[in-house]
Amino acid sequence: MAKKEYLIIGSDNFWYTTCSNMKEIEREIEQIKEDVKSYGNPENSDRQEDLPETLYIYEAKEIKQVDLSEEEEEE
Repeated sequence: MAKKEYLIIGSDNFWYTTCSNMKEIEREIEQIKEDVKSYGNPENSDRQEDLPETLYIYEAKEIKQVDLSEEEEEE
């Protein structure tokens, strides 16, 4: 069975985090409200400055994994 995850994405189009259950989602929402500046872009040092207007919770289900390192070795 495929692993199910929940994504928290803001109306500012920022991906905040991935959670594995509803209790974790509630904790993360509280953390976002209390300290939005603790979230940032992992590729640089930019931090979120303001709370988004809305947080969207998406249920995501992994349907496939593609290992690109194996494909590169075959070439």
